[in-house]
Amino acid sequence: MTDYTQEYLETLLAASHDPILVLDGGYVIRKANMHFVTLFGDTGESVEGRSLFEIADRSWAIPELKDLLSRVLSENFGVENYALELAVADRRYSLLLNARQFADRIDGSTLLFLAIEDVTDTRQHEARIRQAEELRQQSEDLFKVVSDTAPVMIWMSGTDNRCYFFNKNWLDFTGRTLAQEVDQGWTEGVHPDDFERCQRISKTSFEARKEFYMEYRLRRKDGKYRWISDKGVPRYDIDDQFTGYVGSCMDIHDQKDFTDALESMVRIRTQELERSQSFLNSVLNSTYYGIASYEPIYNERNKINDFRILYSNPEVPANFGLTVADVVGKTCFEVYPGIFSNGVFDKLVRCMETGKSDTYEIGVDLNGKTLWLSAAIEKVNNTLTVTSKNITKEKEAALYLEQINEELNGKNKELASLTYIASHDLQEPLRKIQMFTSRILETDEAKLSEQSQQYFKSITSTALRMQNLIDAVLSYSRMESEKYKFERTNLNTLLSEVLLQMEEQIEEKGATIHRDELPTLKVVPIHFQQLFGNLLNNAIKYSKADVKPVISISATKETVNRQLYWKISMADNGIGFDPQYKEKIFEAFQRLHGKMEYVGTGIGLAICQKIAHKHNGFITADGQPDIGATFHLYIPAKE
Repeated sequence: MTDYTQEYLETLLAASHDPILVLDGGYVIRKANMHFVTLFGDTGESVEGRSLFEIADRSWAIPELKDLLSRVLSENFGVENYALELAVADRRYSLLLNARQFADRIDGSTLLFLAIEDVTDTRQHEARIRQAEELRQQSEDLFKVVSDTAPVMIWMSGTDNRCYFFNKNWLDFTGRTLAQEVDQGWTEGVHPDDFERCQRISKTSFEARKEFYMEYRLRRKDGKYRWISDKGVPRYDIDDQFTGYVGSCMDIHDQKDFTDALESMVRIRTQELERSQSFLNSVLNSTYYGIASYEPIYNERNKINDFRILYSNPEVPANFGLTVADVVGKTCFEVYPGIFSNGVFDKLVRCMETGKSDTYEIGVDLNGKTLWLSAAIEKVNNTLTVTSKNITKEKEAALYLEQINEELNGKNKELASLTYIASHDLQEPLRKIQMFTSRILETDEAKLSEQSQQYFKSITSTALRMQNLIDAVLSYSRMESEKYKFERTNLNTLLSEVLLQMEEQIEEKGATIHRDELPTLKVVPIHFQQLFGNLLNNAIKYSKADVKPVISISATKETVNRQLYWKISMADNGIGFDPQYKEKIFEAFQRLHGKMEYVGTGIGLAICQKIAHKHNGFITADGQPDIGATFHLYIPAKE
């Protein structure tokens, strides 16, 4: 054993900053310095003379420690930096123990020198460092997993603005390795036209430690450049020290193409709308119709008491000697006060409240003359659109036409009456002429010379033609003066009756009649009998001398001027006519052939035309010389 003096030991205990004990062979504390007492001593009690394993609530009574100290005493070996975790009261200590035995110089007993180093703070600091390192490693591992699985490309740069990390998506996109991309390697893939701009944005933002956003083209692994968006954000550590940037990128090529296409479409559409607006303004400003938009004005009881003029084309104010500038922005009471007394305001309010469209026609006294307006009201969202037309000329024309029609109807009635009377009065002397010439020829024909006989026969023939003409004139005039009853009539039956009446004439000419099914219509039966008779008579009369007549009668539906008609056609193979006369043949007393060549009154087709008109229809004719003629009768299909 090594001998130490008491004085040396006392000095060592007092000078040491670590806790030091001197124990005897029974682990009783012989000496303890102040640092030990301060850390591990019981409050108000001395530790010297007490067993180490009994102080501090027996905190030191650790079997492993007792075994260790026993070996130091028995085997005389030193202990260095033996780590011990000790719990005293509510605190845990991390200690390093150093132990040696030595002999007491006075009595020669074996003592134990125990130096204790408190490394609690060091261990805790090391633990924090380890924990921080573990957290950092976990964070880096997690970041790598997240960044590699994120649907974006991620990069990181340091305080030198040089990139040191690119995630898997970035590397997969560029087809390059991390070693190729780090530092400034990634810039090799930036499109040359975008490179300078990207560098400028990155440098400016880096110096200011600001976020940035930019779009540029980056070369993909297939060699094609794709537009990407790149957002960079500065990073700071827990001490708020700048550590670099982290950025995320997305492939926006398809989106940009779509956006460019959409913007192009918007530009084109905008141009079209501008052209349409220009065209609309041109139309609105040049139309003869007045167009105006009105906004309701409500009083304190939420009732409409006026309208504000939001828009007006020039036509509306021009009717009143005003301009657009005189009316737009003003109220109706200011510009058109008359609407509050003539019923127009009430119609505007009703349309605004119910949404039901309306119309009106008014006469406005303007400088001693009446201005007539016809208008339609339509609700559009929270406004009214009023479309109006100046119908003053039409109104004056209609009044004038009504007056003329009244005068004309009177004259027609007078003319029809005069025609009827005149024709009736002509029949009496005509009958006497026919009677006397017939008697002379019956009784005195033998006494007359051949020339005289010819004269009398000519008189008789002329009188017969005159009688037929008078009958036709009377028939024509009766259509104007008499009223007839319209009846639903089967035209097939009517045609059969006419053919029966003309049976002898048809057989004499050897005519063939082809007929299709005819409709049932609401007509005046006697008129249609006359019409069919006149057309059939013409077809037979104007047949070719050496060709038997063939007459075809058909019926089909046909739309003319958006109205549906029954078209009844009668075609023949007769002598026909020059197409230039297709309208003239319907004029009364108009003949295309000599009266001696083809006997007739010259009024039959005029009667057919009048019958068609009486039935709200019309009749047309087609013809070719030596080929034939076709007459088309159009009668409305809807009764």
